[in-house]
Amino acid sequence: MALPIKDLISPSQQLVASIPQETILTDVGSVKEPIVNTWENLHPLFIGSHPMAGTEKKGVDSGFEGLFKNKKWIITPTQNSDLNSVRTISELIKSMDCEICQASPKEHDEAVSLISHLPIFLASALIETAQTKNNQSLLDLTQKLAATGFADTSRVGGGNEQLGLDLAINNQINVLNSINNFKNKLNILESLIEEKNWDLLSKKLAEAKENRQNFIN
Repeated sequence: MALPIKDLISPSQQLVASIPQETILTDVGSVKEPIVNTWENLHPLFIGSHPMAGTEKKGVDSGFEGLFKNKKWIITPTQNSDLNSVRTISELIKSMDCEICQASPKEHDEAVSLISHLPIFLASALIETAQTKNNQSLLDLTQKLAATGFADTSRVGGGNEQLGLDLAINNQINVLNSINNFKNKLNILESLIEEKNWDLLSKKLAEAKENRQNFIN
């Protein structure tokens, strides 16, 4: 099921009634706990899942050949899940040349709040920061000079605003924890710059450069 998160959490009776009980069912929603909680009570062969692929664009027309190739796809079975359904969904995912990951719905939501949900709000804040409305000449210049660095760091902030809202609503605690953690890290960098502690700042930047390789492969 590829539907907006709110429609997965509160599905229409027409949708539920249209799915045969013997059908093995999954979704591709970006949060898992509320979706899994809903569908495990509605369908005996439901397995939550989430492909870690896609772009900032939305809709069927945004898909393209090879979208999932060599991407990670996480499944979130629970103790109530049907084992044959887990195997079948796993085989389907492997057939699309994806790497399967497995975690609980709770673990999934905590992890993606850090590496998928948080960046949306950081990018939004970055764009708003650069949008210097009280200084038109500066705004004109920054808009003219913005290049690959700004494009890369702001990309997800220029996408589907409804998705960002749905993530905030349905993964609120994890998103807030991630934002608070980020603010603490940013405050540390701010203090190092204020104190002109260039050695420690350089060390922090080098550590981030090294650690990034553990996330991007």
